[in-house]
Amino acid sequence: MEGTLNWGKTVNYPIKLGRDGLQLIKDYEPGTVILCQRGVLWVTQSGDLEDYVLGPGTAFSSEHRGEVLIQAMKDAVLSIRPPQRASSVRFSVLHHN
Repeated sequence: MEGTLNWGKTVNYPIKLGRDGLQLIKDYEPGTVILCQRGVLWVTQSGDLEDYVLGPGTAFSSEHRGEVLIQAMKDAVLSIRPPQRASSVRFSVLHHN
């Protein structure tokens, strides 16, 4: 296993995975966005019967908690954006010009 993320910290930098490289998110929070920036990713989540394949510019997000496993089907770069909190959404809407 190349990497394991325990949620609680923000991942704002690109994560590089070589072909067949793995990234495990142990405490996936609903609304988290996994963005494929380059390459091809296979994404699966515990409790979800479907698997997802992401190409460049596509993203995965789920409303369910649980472990998420990401595998690079070829060399890939991804980023992970934590969920946006409702209070920050309200704030940005209230102050929209």
